Amino acid sequence: MTAALALDGPLRAVVELPLVLLLPGTSILAALRGVGPARPASDVGLAVVLSFAAWILISLAAFAVGQPLTTTVFIVGSNVVVGVSAVICAVRRAPLTTIVGSDARRGQVALVLLAAVAVAGCCAAVAIGASDTRAPSPYSEVALAGQWAGVSSVVSVTRGAPVSVDLVVANHTSGTRSYTVVPAMSGARWTVRTVRLDPGMTWRGSVRGTVPVGGCLHRLLVTVNESGAAAPVGTVTLWFQNGTRLPKACRP
Repeated sequence: MTAALALDGPLRAVVELPLVLLLPGTSILAALRGVGPARPASDVGLAVVLSFAAWILISLAAFAVGQPLTTTVFIVGSNVVVGVSAVICAVRRAPLTTIVGSDARRGQVALVLLAAVAVAGCCAAVAIGASDTRAPSPYSEVALAGQWAGVSSVVSVTRGAPVSVDLVVANHTSGTRSYTVVPAMSGARWTVRTVRLDPGMTWRGSVRGTVPVGGCLHRLLVTVNESGAAAPVGTVTLWFQNGTRLPKACRP
């Protein structure tokens, strides 16, 4: 059961569900029955009931000792149940017929088990085919940072005062990338930044400039270009105005 945790998605559910429903209960049933004859027709339902009882007892035990209910708790608890049941079976010298009923039924039980394995294999194949195992496409991104990240309206600035806009550029690709951060505003000069990032790295910095005096609204367009790429990585846009109120000529 522990090995099944290495699986993921639908395949994990297909493999673990039969184990969860049958393994603890079958172990307990074999330990309780000892050398008594089995009844395969009804034992499956009884094993499921005992499995539910085992999971409930494991949960109550974890609650009693103040242990949070995690996957590890259930795995350890089920391993203890199966291990103790195996020891009891060994002490009582319970034969294989304790589970399968009789030697004559071993062939029938084997066929049932093989059929169950075949069905589980088909379900696993369907689950693997249906699951999307493709890795996400590599990409780069740019965004506003710091207090600028929450800007959703026009920014008022002091006339002629320099402005510093914080940005982040992230490299979510598998190779080293070089980026050029190009801010552009009509009638103003802003600093251009060049950044080189290793895979998985993020740069946080700023571009600086001034907003032209006069006019109405001034747009700052920051474009991030990747070296050798045909299209920009992305852009961010901010709007500025001088002072807290627009000139009368700019008002509607």
